[in-house]
Amino acid sequence: MFEQTGAFQRRLKELGAMFEPIERVGKAAADSFASLNTFHDQLAKLGRSFEPMKAFQAQLADLAQTFEPMRALQDQLSQIGDSFQLEIAQLANALEPARLFREKITELARAFDPVGELDEGFRALRNSFRSSAHDGELLAVEPPNTQTGLPN
Repeated sequence: MFEQTGAFQRRLKELGAMFEPIERVGKAAADSFASLNTFHDQLAKLGRSFEPMKAFQAQLADLAQTFEPMRALQDQLSQIGDSFQLEIAQLANALEPARLFREKITELARAFDPVGELDEGFRALRNSFRSSAHDGELLAVEPPNTQTGLPN
């Protein structure tokens, strides 16, 4: 019986070691997303500044219908907007793997839902094995590692 508890403890310690790379991924993602958020804010500001240019472009398109030399300028302005639109769409598409990774992490987190109930259950079960010689006190147990939450 005690071999089985030792095996469970070893498996839980192995889980703790597996969390270290996941934690590094999380920190790298947080850094990347902070930079990306700043870039988003800058593009949003640029987008607001682009509004008067779109109005000018619409007026230029009307003028280009009757005045041929304006068509080249109107085309160049259209290309600028199209380029921004394409690059931003590609950036949004590049986020897809991160979104999928987030979903997988959420699934992984659900696998740990039973932990709280199991923890409470084992702590309560521990009391049923308290001997009369130790009535009123619990045996000392090594505290969990503060980073992983698992025993050392």
